[in-house]
Amino acid sequence: MKVTLVPALSFDFVNNLFQYYIYDMSEYTGWAPFTNGTFAVVDSVTMLSDYWHKAGHYPYLIMAGEEVAGFSLIRNYPQLVNTYDMGQFFVLRKFKRQGIGEAAFKLSVQAHPGKWLVRVLGDNLAAKSFWNRVISEVANGEIRFANEVYKQLEMQFIYFEVAVLHAENMASYIQNPAHVRANLCAVTDYGLEVIGQLTDDQSAWANAITDSMDEKELRSCLTTIRELIQRIDAKES
Repeated sequence: MKVTLVPALSFDFVNNLFQYYIYDMSEYTGWAPFTNGTFAVVDSVTMLSDYWHKAGHYPYLIMAGEEVAGFSLIRNYPQLVNTYDMGQFFVLRKFKRQGIGEAAFKLSVQAHPGKWLVRVLGDNLAAKSFWNRVISEVANGEIRFANEVYKQLEMQFIYFEVAVLHAENMASYIQNPAHVRANLCAVTDYGLEVIGQLTDDQSAWANAITDSMDEKELRSCLTTIRELIQRIDAKES
C-alpha cells in the first residue's frame, strides 16, 4: 500500500480527527471525556489552529492509498532556533503495525531536513520503541535524549538531525571518471521517487490554495508578485 503525505487544507477535518488522537493518548495522560461524552479539542491547550494561521507550521494528512490514515503536524519549535518539532503524529488503529507510521515519518523528515525534536510521554513504552527505531534509521550523527517537562507532562525529548536525502537507498556514491579522488553522489531510483512525491505534494498544495481563491484574490496576488519583480529588477539595475 502506497503511503503519501498531502497538505491538510481543512482545519475542521483534522480537528474532528484529533479527538481520536486525544482518546488514544488518554491511556497515558489520564484525560477524561467531557460531560457530553466526547474528547473535544480545546484549542487553547492543543494550539491546533496555529497550524493553519501561523508561519512555521506544516499540517499533513497521512494517506494509505486513497484513505486517510492519520496526520503529521510539524512546526518550528518555539523554544529552539531552526529546529523542527513533531507536534502531533497520529495513525488510526486500523492502519497500525503495517509500516504506515514509519513510512509517513520518513516522508515528514525528508520534506523538512535539518535539526529535529520528537517528544514522547514517559509511560508510553510502545511509542518510545517506535520512535527510537525509526529515528535511528534517519538520523545523521548523534541522537540525544533528555527528560523534560512540557505543559506539566513529563516527556522524553529526542534530539537528532536529518540530512538532505539521508535515508536508506536514497543516494549512493559512485566513482568519478574525471577525478579519482572525488566520488559522485548519485540519487537512486527510490530517491527520485521521493523527490517526485515531494514535488507532487507541493504542487497539490499550491493548486488547492489557488482553487480556493476567487478572481479578485488571484489578481491581487498577481499584482503583488509583479511589484516584487519590479523592485528586484530596480535593485539589480
